[in-house]
Amino acid sequence: MEGFLGTAVSASSNLSLSGAGAGLDVDANWATRALESPVYWAVRLGARRGDYALELQLVHHKTYLENPPPEIENFEITHGFNLLTLQAARRGGPVDLRIGAGVTIPHVSMQVNGEPFANEGFRVGGPAFTAGIGKSLEIVGGLFLQLEAQATAARANISVAEVQPDISVAEAHVDTWNYALHLMVGVGYVF
Repeated sequence: MEGFLGTAVSASSNLSLSGAGAGLDVDANWATRALESPVYWAVRLGARRGDYALELQLVHHKTYLENPPPEIENFEITHGFNLLTLQAARRGGPVDLRIGAGVTIPHVSMQVNGEPFANEGFRVGGPAFTAGIGKSLEIVGGLFLQLEAQATAARANISVAEVQPDISVAEAHVDTWNYALHLMVGVGYVF
């Protein structure tokens, strides 16, 4: 069992937005703002046999659009560009190696042409892929420190609804890929 804090650096990618009174394709620059609430975090549970492990990981990645066009006042996926992956890992050598695949569970919030939009709750947004390298440092007993770098590719392809007090609701569709390098530090415990 492991818990992490960290940050990520995202590459530019295409952001496509349709509906919401706009049809836009943006060459998007992304920021993470890891220490702003809600903070960047990750958790991982695994089952290990010898030097090999099968792990379930959830990364609460965050993305903020840094270069919005005039129609977009705000665009963020900060209640999570969540990456839920199942990973195969080799642990116990000079470094730990892992590779995995899963899904994104994004929560988009944006304001377009003066109207706020968000997706209610969390839903699957597309595939997620990860590969990582790390180093475990034993502290005492089964407690250890984990230093890690992971590369991810993940898609958010979802519909969002206008946040309105009345019952008429406009919809918009968001589609983007996120390519990121994550740096994490955490603690874990082997049972």
